[in-house]
Amino acid sequence: MSSQHTDRLMSTHRHCPSTSATSSPPPAKRRCGEPSPQDNITHTQKAPKSHPRGRHGRRGKQKPETKALKLEKYVDSGGPHWASMVIDNLTKIYHHPHYPYECIGIKIDGALVREIIWVEYQTQVSWKTSQPFPPTPDKILVVPTPPSVLQADPQHPPYLMLCCVSVVPPGQALLLAAWDCVKSVSPKQYIKREQSHSATPAYHWGVWEKTQLTPYITSESSKQSVEAIAAIDKLLNLVGQRIVPKAIEMTQYYPPEQWKAQERAYNRVHAWLGDELAKRPALDFKGAFFTIAVKEGGMGDWEGGEFVAPQLGVRVPIVPGHLFSMMSRTVAHFTTPITSGQRVVFTCFTDKNLWAHTDLPTTIIG
Repeated sequence: MSSQHTDRLMSTHRHCPSTSATSSPPPAKRRCGEPSPQDNITHTQKAPKSHPRGRHGRRGKQKPETKALKLEKYVDSGGPHWASMVIDNLTKIYHHPHYPYECIGIKIDGALVREIIWVEYQTQVSWKTSQPFPPTPDKILVVPTPPSVLQADPQHPPYLMLCCVSVVPPGQALLLAAWDCVKSVSPKQYIKREQSHSATPAYHWGVWEKTQLTPYITSESSKQSVEAIAAIDKLLNLVGQRIVPKAIEMTQYYPPEQWKAQERAYNRVHAWLGDELAKRPALDFKGAFFTIAVKEGGMGDWEGGEFVAPQLGVRVPIVPGHLFSMMSRTVAHFTTPITSGQRVVFTCFTDKNLWAHTDLPTTIIG
């Protein structure tokens, strides 16, 4: 104990001037709270060094005019063209000859979906016979919607599946730690597990409409204890910092028309819930999506858990840092078993009713 106390004192006083070896008597001990003789010494503060260009050492926020000028130079120098070429070189486009229509319009029933897929795609149901895709981890996977479908329905999203690699900043440890904090306070679950979707329950946080005509914040977001809300918001703030910006960039680049619709939906949600979201900014995902379902089942390193789409005949390895998007209500899918590691699934989505009501007129009374 004495050794630890000594170390602590040395650390505390390491900036004090050393005492030279003289014959003068040691300084008298001071009582607690008694001023030190050095307290009366006036210290002269050194003037800050001038910046070589006459500016402060720390850069401030750039002016809008400066940003606009830099953007103009970037465009004039061909920056967007070269960036597009780099992305094109990294993109693998997989044109599937058929549209996966088999499960459209049917009742949400996992057993029925499995039966349909088994009858239509017996050779593809086994994940071992599906085509592994993409073959290298540095490729961007794009599965476009067939042109005939887009001609018949111009509002249909242009892609059935999209996987961007290495776009989310490393932060699995932070997300897992925040998730552990959420579990430690045991938030209430108000939504029953959907048998067709998962064998384990998930929390649903954010905004949706479900069967309503107006958006509202989910019960699992609002009807919680103070401790649970703090833990949930801590996790969602990490999602907002690390996932939301990349999801917006991906949507703006690949399906820009869909991003415009997302913006319209975002404006409508804010017309109804702007005040509530201002009080809980962690629930505001900036239009990238509106709801996030989180369950233990993938952040962190793991093995296995590949995404299989029998209708498309592909098997997509999902690894940390990838951003994966697909039409989950059109493309039947499942994942292979996890062989090792901890897996927490973050499913970010827009409720179908909220999407369908995007262009409804907003009339708020009161």
